[in-house]
Amino acid sequence: MFTKKIIGFLLAIVLIISFLLRVVNLNYNSPFNDEAVYIVIGKMGVLEGDWFSYGAKHWMAGFPYFYPTLTALSYNTGGIVGSRFLSVIFGIMSIEAVCVVSSLMAKKDGRKYVAGLISAAILGGATVSFYVSRLATYDIPSFSLFFLGLAALIWALENQNTNGKWFFISSIFLFSSFLVKIITGIYIPMLIVYSFWKVRKNKSVYEFWKKYFLLPLALFLTIYIIFNLSSLRMYVLSQGERERSGPMEVIREFWNNSAYVWIWGAIGSLGMLLVKEHKKWLFLTVMSLFIPVFHIATKTVWWTLAKHTFISVAFLSIIAGIGISNILWYLEKKGIRKLASGVLVLGVILFWAFSYAGLQRYNHLLSNANKMLSALPGFVNRGDKVLAEVGASAILALYDKNYPLNITTFDWFEYRNLKGISAYVEGVRDGYFDVVEIEGDAELKDEIHEKISKAVWENIGENYNLIYSDGNYYVYKRKY
Repeated sequence: MFTKKIIGFLLAIVLIISFLLRVVNLNYNSPFNDEAVYIVIGKMGVLEGDWFSYGAKHWMAGFPYFYPTLTALSYNTGGIVGSRFLSVIFGIMSIEAVCVVSSLMAKKDGRKYVAGLISAAILGGATVSFYVSRLATYDIPSFSLFFLGLAALIWALENQNTNGKWFFISSIFLFSSFLVKIITGIYIPMLIVYSFWKVRKNKSVYEFWKKYFLLPLALFLTIYIIFNLSSLRMYVLSQGERERSGPMEVIREFWNNSAYVWIWGAIGSLGMLLVKEHKKWLFLTVMSLFIPVFHIATKTVWWTLAKHTFISVAFLSIIAGIGISNILWYLEKKGIRKLASGVLVLGVILFWAFSYAGLQRYNHLLSNANKMLSALPGFVNRGDKVLAEVGASAILALYDKNYPLNITTFDWFEYRNLKGISAYVEGVRDGYFDVVEIEGDAELKDEIHEKISKAVWENIGENYNLIYSDGNYYVYKRKY
């Protein structure tokens, strides 16, 4: 029933549908702040040769030259749709990589192909996978490279021949993933421990592992840390100033982002334990729990947790693929594998339907600002000082009209030896800004931005006239 040809055909169907559902309506919302900021950094670097004005390496959780360049070039080709399409490509790559990992870790018979197919179907249809794969940020490129690195490592471990090629390829992919976004670095120590445990008894393979995986990876990371120690320190300190969240808030949000997949993970866990794959199951389960544990330890939720949950969902998909393939093979002995396969297909279809419906929650986290952003350049002259609550989206909209450094966002501002809220208040009172864009109470804001917004609202009356309003976004111009 489960021939290699049939599995290959079904996998192709899964990938095609995954692609089509991700690529449809990529212009679902105006550029989010996180999307726009990387495009602006890339445009300034590629077009102006200015990689330093925004000091991206001090606050960006990744190497500022790689992803910003790719997304800026994509944006120049197709606007925000072009940048999001780039993420779709990386998203499909990540599904294929997880499929390979699952196949390699499954039993070495026909079920390995089934395991890969099931893992691909679950990751391909998960809500958070739809979301991250349609968002023009550096998350999905990093995750895609990470799972490609994991696939190369598992290949080397499961085919223990005296060849260091795949170990070295793995180290390159894993380090590249870390460069794009450093969150994947929390997994590297565990991968080193797991791979050492797998090769420790084979002396020749151990030598190749040490020479082509451990040493290159350690060397790459050491060089990076030495040359970026100051930037990493500033980044860590800046994270300490962000809004904190309690453990229950982290757990609740993590569950909201992954609940359906945990059902598949639970079924897969039963299947793995059924055939006594305890150590493999433990490794994958620990990897799936790294993200919530990390966010509980750092007390962060906000935007990052939803995106990082993709990694947990991917590992749960691998557990589900391996475990459910074991269950199907067990049921073959009972003569009911065809019935179980039909139930599985129906379950996957329903899972995709519910997951895709849940995507709307992410698509409309913020209201669509395209109308305001289209009108904004008409109110701004070259050289004007602009204050924009919508953030980097306004910088991107004004890029061809006004130099980016003339636009101030709610992230940071210094004025007359003042910093933070008092600087914004004094700047508005003095009429320092020529144009001010501010948002209504309906917008999703963190605590700091909420306070700044309230302070600007309270002090804008004296020097500014309202020149634009659409119910969510308001633009004021200085009276004189």
